[in-house]
Amino acid sequence: PSPSGEKTWFSECEQTCTVEDAKGPGYVLVLSDPAPFAMGSTDGRDERYRRDGTKNWWATVVLKMRMKGELRQMILLDGIQSKTWGLEEGMQQAVKLAMKWRAQDGYCESTSSPIYTEKFIEAKKDLGWKGYIIGSRKRFDAEDRLKSTYNARAKCQYIGALADRAKQNEVLVCESFPLKEEFFKQMRAFMPLPDGRTGIPFDDLVNAVSFGTDPYFRS
Repeated sequence: PSPSGEKTWFSECEQTCTVEDAKGPGYVLVLSDPAPFAMGSTDGRDERYRRDGTKNWWATVVLKMRMKGELRQMILLDGIQSKTWGLEEGMQQAVKLAMKWRAQDGYCESTSSPIYTEKFIEAKKDLGWKGYIIGSRKRFDAEDRLKSTYNARAKCQYIGALADRAKQNEVLVCESFPLKEEFFKQMRAFMPLPDGRTGIPFDDLVNAVSFGTDPYFRS
């Protein structure tokens, strides 16, 4: 676990590669942290902390998991984010990105709201793709796979795990990743606080990426 109140991300964590370097065997998946237009965070804490009326981003990323020697690498291939997507559009954007990269699986955080589950089911059905909800208590497709990720106040733990993986040369960012600088900016600002906040004004992008540290993907 990352020490409370201390930075955990350093320059040596920022390793990049080309799309060509990322080719070959691996497991491609999409991870999405929803924030629909005109809807705040689940408990409103992020908005209260910023005190400027701004809302969270909806962030969706494509990761590739692969073994390279003894390293279990996570490669950031692609990503999109927006503050203006409605619920339906944001879900469809996640599914379209998955289809673009021929992702085997997709995971979208539910924030315990049934409407997220319903809209994700509609989007994936319309676009002919399968996916899973993070934190859903309603089964469809398969059991809730990422139970370790979706726990109260766990965000600092899995963003901290992402930083730890980067220190072990297990996190690579494609040079063509459109949100590369924003990802690095958010990770540089990460400083876990005792109340569970990350110390990052907008942590949606790194939050989505960090879902990939769930123990399920190491099995």
